[in-house]
Amino acid sequence: LQCRVFEMRSMNVIEFLRSDKSTSWNMILIMSAVSGIAGGAILAIVNVAASMEGADAPPDAAKTQPMLLFLVAIVIYVYAKRSSILRATVAVERLVNALRLRICDKLRKSDLQIVEGLDKSETFSTITRDANLIAQSGFIVTNAAQQGVMLGVGMLYLAWLSKAAFLLFAAGAGVGAWAYFSQKRSLETAVRKDMEKQAELFGYLSHMLYGVKELKLNTAKSDELFADMTRVGDESQQYRVSANSFYVVSAVFADITLYLMLGSIIFILPQVIPTYSEVLIKATVAIMYVFGPLASVVGSMPQISNAESSLENLFALEKKLDEHLSESELAAGASGKLFTQFETISLQNVSFEYGNTSGLDAFSVGPVDIEVRSGEILFIVGGNGSGKTTLVKLIAGLYVPKQGVLKIDNRKVSRQRLPAYRNLFAGVFSDIHLFDQLYGVGELDQERAESLLERMEMSDKVEFTGNRFSTLELSTGQRKRLALIASLLEDRQVYLFDEWTADQDPHFREQFYHSILPELKEQGKTVIAVSHDDRYWSAADRLIKMDYGKVIDDSGS
Repeated sequence: LQCRVFEMRSMNVIEFLRSDKSTSWNMILIMSAVSGIAGGAILAIVNVAASMEGADAPPDAAKTQPMLLFLVAIVIYVYAKRSSILRATVAVERLVNALRLRICDKLRKSDLQIVEGLDKSETFSTITRDANLIAQSGFIVTNAAQQGVMLGVGMLYLAWLSKAAFLLFAAGAGVGAWAYFSQKRSLETAVRKDMEKQAELFGYLSHMLYGVKELKLNTAKSDELFADMTRVGDESQQYRVSANSFYVVSAVFADITLYLMLGSIIFILPQVIPTYSEVLIKATVAIMYVFGPLASVVGSMPQISNAESSLENLFALEKKLDEHLSESELAAGASGKLFTQFETISLQNVSFEYGNTSGLDAFSVGPVDIEVRSGEILFIVGGNGSGKTTLVKLIAGLYVPKQGVLKIDNRKVSRQRLPAYRNLFAGVFSDIHLFDQLYGVGELDQERAESLLERMEMSDKVEFTGNRFSTLELSTGQRKRLALIASLLEDRQVYLFDEWTADQDPHFREQFYHSILPELKEQGKTVIAVSHDDRYWSAADRLIKMDYGKVIDDSGS
C-alpha cells in the first residue's frame, strides 16, 4: 500500500486522469482532436472564401459550398469540444471526489495520535482548496489538447501557404517556449510557497475566530497575532506578485513576439521573397488565428503546474496516513460489533509516549497494570498533567500502547480489532465536539431524548428535529450537558467522562454523581470518570490515583 501511494505521488496530472479506468479517455482525446481539426478547418475555409472575392470572383452559387462547409465545421467544432470537455469534467470530478473521500476514510480510521499531530489548517486547505484546483484540471487539460490540435492543423496550413512564414512562426514560438520553461521552476516554487502561506493564514484566521474572547481581553495578544498574520499575508503577497509578474511578462513577451512576427511577414518577407505577396493576407490571417491556440496551450501550463502541486499535497497527506495504517486496518469496518459484553478490561505492562521534536523529554505514561471490571464505577484522579486523560484513551483503545498489551477477558485486542473494541465506549471528553446530528444511534427514542433534555434543563433551549439538535449555540456547560445526552442515547457498555462536571454548577454536579452514575450502574454499565471533585469520590467503587504518568494507588474509594 505504501509503495503504491508513493508511486501515485509521483503522478502528473495526465497520469492521474488516466488512472480512472471507468472513463474512455481515448474517446475524449478523439473528440478533442476532431474539435481541433474542425477549428483548423475553419481557418482554411475562411481563407478560401475570402480569395473568391474580387473581380474574378465566381458566381454566388459557387460560394454556397464554402459557406456550408463553414457552418458544418462550426457545428462539428462546438459539438466535439462540448462533448470532450463535459466528459472530462465528469471524469475528473469523480476522480477528485474518490481521492478526497479515500483520504477522509483513512483519516477517520487512523490512530488518534496521528490525527492529533496533523496541522489542522494545512489539512483543511489540502482537502478543500487543493482538491478544487485539481478538479479544474479536467477542463484545462482537455481544452489544451483541443487547442494543441488546432495549433498543429493551423501550422500545417501555414506551412502549405508559405514555408518562410511557417519557419518564422516556429522560431518565434520556440523562443517564447524557451523563455517560459526557463522560468518554470521559479514559478512553481512561488506557487508552492504561496500555497503554504495560504494554509498558515487559514490557521491565523482560525485563531482569530475561535479565540476572539481572549483577543478582546488582551490587546497585546490581539496585536501580536495580527502582526504575525500580516507578516504571513505579506509573504504570500510577495510570492503571488512574483507568480503574477511572470504571467504579465509572459503575456507581454507573447504580444511582442506576435507583433514582430506580423511585422516581419508584412514588411520583410515580401522584400525577400518576390512571390510572397500572393499569400500575404492568407499567411497573416493564419498566424493571427494560430497564435490564439498557442497562447492558450502555453497559458494552461501554470494552471496544470498548480494542479500538480495540489495533487502532490493530497498524496503527501495520504502517504502520511498510510505510514501508520495497515491494509487490514483500512479494510476493518468502524462499526464492527465483535465485543458486546465483557467481564474485565486490562492493561498489562502498558506504556505510552507522546512524540516529541523539541529535544526535551517527551511525556510518558506507564508502565501501567490495571483492570477495569464490568459494571463498576471507576474514578481516575490526580493532579493536572498526571496522565489521567491519556490513561482513559489507552483504556478505550484511542491510543495504541508503545509496549504492553490491552486485553478484554484475557484476550489480546489486536490493532485490527481495535475499531470493534472501541464500539464498547461512549462518553464526553474535556475538549468536546458536538455534532449537529445524532450519528450512529439508529432510530431515535424520541421519548427518552425529550426526557433527558428535560432532566438536563435543556428542553427550553434545544429540541430534536429528526435526529438533529435545533441549535448548538450554547454555553460550555450546556454543550457538555448536550454531549452527555448524546452519549447516553448511544447506549454503550462503557461510559467515559473526562472532567464532565468542570463547567457545571453544584446542582448538576450533585445530579451527575448521585443520580446519573448510580443509574448507569443499575443498568449494568461501566463508568470511567476523570474527576477532581474529591467531595464526590465516595460515589466511585474504586479510585486509581496517578502522578507523573504513574499509577500510585489502585484501591477502593
